[in-house]
Amino acid sequence: MAEVPSVPRATPMRMAALAVPAAILAVILGIFEPAALASGFLVAWVTCLSACIGAGVWLLIAQLTGGVWPLAGGATLPALSRMTPLVAVLGPIVFLCGPILYPWWHESEGLRGEIYLVPWSFGLRGAVMLALWALIGWLAPRRPGAPVSALLLTGYGITVGIAGLDWILSRDPHMLSTAFGMLLAAMQLGLALAVCAIRGLDTATPRAVADWGGLMLATCLGTFYLSAMQFLVSWSGNLPYKAEWFGARTDGIGTFVIVAAFLLGILLPFGTLIATHRRGSARALRAVGGSMAAAVFLHMLWLTEGGGMHVALVAAAAVLGAVAGLIWPLLERRAGNG
Repeated sequence: MAEVPSVPRATPMRMAALAVPAAILAVILGIFEPAALASGFLVAWVTCLSACIGAGVWLLIAQLTGGVWPLAGGATLPALSRMTPLVAVLGPIVFLCGPILYPWWHESEGLRGEIYLVPWSFGLRGAVMLALWALIGWLAPRRPGAPVSALLLTGYGITVGIAGLDWILSRDPHMLSTAFGMLLAAMQLGLALAVCAIRGLDTATPRAVADWGGLMLATCLGTFYLSAMQFLVSWSGNLPYKAEWFGARTDGIGTFVIVAAFLLGILLPFGTLIATHRRGSARALRAVGGSMAAAVFLHMLWLTEGGGMHVALVAAAAVLGAVAGLIWPLLERRAGNG
């Protein structure tokens, strides 16, 4: 198996050098800015969960469609999928932070507030979604048959929209978007490909690497299309609550975050991968993978947080660093044994 020289292996000591300072920073922020830490945890957790469930979904898709592209993922793609249950068990922390994160937690108007946006319903939906996603993460690497794969993908397609609405959009209970589930799915699929590319693709089958690059380009363009259409539809509808939602994210830091996400997640990957020979280069895909992963993190922050997200950005980066410092060595071990 020919694998492109990967990034320096994440030994426990190296990752501890990242995780310990990040965890200390997160604790300090929790003391002085508990709301920012709660928001940062939500962003970091959804980002990590997205990478893991995205890997499982790709494996299910491969079971239905075939193709050589999964060969490029080597052992990393199934190992990443197997991390889903471990990340999913952190979900109850979001429920515990509910009173801080969600303004509807204690009271919300209308039928939606009586049945849907209430803590018990939120927790029940979250438990069902996380159980299903954990099952996908555990079962997908075991190559279930086509009927089971199709059933699991159907469940994912339904729950990803609910997850986006519950965990992210409901931070502003007036905001609704029918396209948001598809946007979140595109981000999750792209992030899974990016993480595998960062670790290093298996280059034994050049066509598989080229197909992998094509899929990265497709998810990049899909994310851009769905984001742009969501904005254009909201703008053309001229609805005050949607205008307020977008307006809250146009302060200085909000504009910086979304512009950086566009440059790192759309412009740079498109400019690199539009050339056919670069889509077949594992080194180019690693660079693009790092860019796309950073963009998903920033985009997730922009979607989750309203104005004044500078403290939440620091908190999210700290939590992500702490969580990554814990789970990346485990990913290395599982991929190495794969």
